[in-house]
Parts: sequence; C-alpha cells; structure tokens
Amino acid sequence: MPILLFSIPIFDTTLVTVSRLRRNLPIYKASRDHTYHRLVELGISPLKSVFIMHLAAVVVDLFAFLALFLPPLWANVIFGSVFLTGLYAIFWFDFRK
Repeated sequence: MPILLFSIPIFDTTLVTVSRLRRNLPIYKASRDHTYHRLVELGISPLKSVFIMHLAAVVVDLFAFLALFLPPLWANVIFGSVFLTGLYAIFWFDFRK
C-alpha cells in the first residue's frame, strides 16, 4: 500500500532517472524533463497538467485503499496492474520523440 500511495512521485523520479541515464546526462542536474513539463510539451495547459497528475494520484490512492480489503491475490493484481501501467507510461513518455 505505501508504494501505491507514493506511486506518482516514484513514477516521476524513475522517469527522470531513466531518461537522463539513457541520454548520458547527470541525474543530479536540474532540467525540464519531469512529468509536468512533458505534459505541457504535449500541448496540455499547465493547469490541466497539474489536474491530471492530481487525478492520477487520487485514482491510484483509491486503488491502494481498496487493496486493503481484498484478498492478497487481488491486491497483488492491482499492484501489478499499476506497476505495468507506470512502466508503459515511462517508455511512452521517454521514447515518443
């Protein structure tokens, strides 16, 4: 559950780290390659970009709380689904150019 609750910051950190390592850039140097900036580059307004990120956090957090009341198998299915969706999103954001 804690991993799901912090999934959006974990996703953003992983996206930026993978992207910078792939491009041979230092991971500690600031740049505009975070999720928010990538959404704005897609043509989404800054306000809507923030809304999308908050909405994604709320949806994943609801899944996390739902998983508390499910049998372990179904809770792991939810975790795996969120993990695979995040992995797909990382590759989509990083390799779409």
